[in-house]
Amino acid sequence: MSDAQWHEFRKWLIEAQSETGDRPKFVLSGSVIAPFHRETSRYRDSSGRDMYHYTRRDDSWQGYQKSLEDLVDLIVENGIQNVVFLCGDYHASMTTTLEFGSGDPAENHKARSLRAYCVVASGLYSPLPFANTRLDELVHDTRGDTVYGGDRRYTVRTCAGRTLDYKMDNATEKSGFTILDVEKTGQGWRLTVDVRDTNGAQVKINTYPL
Repeated sequence: MSDAQWHEFRKWLIEAQSETGDRPKFVLSGSVIAPFHRETSRYRDSSGRDMYHYTRRDDSWQGYQKSLEDLVDLIVENGIQNVVFLCGDYHASMTTTLEFGSGDPAENHKARSLRAYCVVASGLYSPLPFANTRLDELVHDTRGDTVYGGDRRYTVRTCAGRTLDYKMDNATEKSGFTILDVEKTGQGWRLTVDVRDTNGAQVKINTYPL
């Protein structure tokens, strides 16, 4: 993302929160926010700095760590509520619930109250196995998965001390399409993610609070 694109994106999100409050904000991204590939792992060098091993297949936001950390800081610092990222590229379908935190106790309560999701839709026709992401290649839950059996987590940590974790569900490797429905409820909003196969038959469905 260029500096000009980031400036406009940041401006839009902040203005949307200010003008519409908790109304859902949909962001279309060809690259996936989450889940992460297991092959792209986080580690620390001898000086304690965060470093990363990348897989050649990883052109998701995980492969551009500074941009991902800037996104986490943007959402938490400005209290951007109910962001829904709509993504593709993996040739599989899943929904991840994004969970934010902060090392600052005064900010942490606000961060943990934020709701955000990443909905990934498969292609209608994805016949090449080498180009398709398998579910076992992905980190399903950053709080439960570890790097290569070690004790280092996939939690994203920004320089400002803010964090991103997530949990994945509603997943399938089938080709097809995804239908989203957003409904206003008495307590807020509700997002329904309805995954269908190429014939239109329902494969997975789940609802998420907004």
